Amino acid sequence: MWLLPTRGRPKLCQEALDACYETGMTSDGLLIIDTRAGSYPYLHIPDNWSVIRGPLDMADAMRIAFMLYKNDKQFGWLADDLRPRTQNWDKLLEKEAGDWLLVHCNDLWIANSVSDRARSLCGAFCWGGELVRTVGWWALPDVRQAGIDDAWIDITHPDYRKYIDEIVVEHIQHKNGKRPKDDTDNWVRDDINYINQDFRLYEQLKFGNEFEKLNKLIKEAEEDEKTE
Repeated sequence: MWLLPTRGRPKLCQEALDACYETGMTSDGLLIIDTRAGSYPYLHIPDNWSVIRGPLDMADAMRIAFMLYKNDKQFGWLADDLRPRTQNWDKLLEKEAGDWLLVHCNDLWIANSVSDRARSLCGAFCWGGELVRTVGWWALPDVRQAGIDDAWIDITHPDYRKYIDEIVVEHIQHKNGKRPKDDTDNWVRDDINYINQDFRLYEQLKFGNEFEKLNKLIKEAEEDEKTE
């Protein structure tokens, strides 16, 4: 299953769906639209996609997807400003992720720097199903959006994370000059800087060694599987 959460960006969302179709995506897709910024009434949605609409932040979308597809072999994530460019990218990333890896790919931006991509996830992301089920959550608990990538980087370390340069999923970001900044990019909603709020929670868990404990749990679970 591949999740595409979107808010206030019907044009970008349609371009993302079109790019998925044009690159031969065949895996199940779940589009979750945050209706607080518009309902997206005129989308053309490929047959392999389902749609959920509601007042849902990105982390909410990930939690719903994990609940609905909890037993899936892999869990994939796309943003509405990502554009798959490599044919069959979905199956290629799923194969690389297998049961236990978190795989990311070339976004033609962050990936251009070896040091940056070592500290960040870029392009489309794909998690092995056993990896996510062992951790017990896909989106970091209690956050609305931020800190999720950072938590998974801390949990997986290099031993459970892999970068694939040959698979290109381009990032159309305002920070790299490929699109204008929009309201969805803002960190403040309803007079709350929800991104900073999320990062504070992430940092509490990080410095409480919660992610190190999860990394150990993953290693133990994988070893147990090998001995069965």
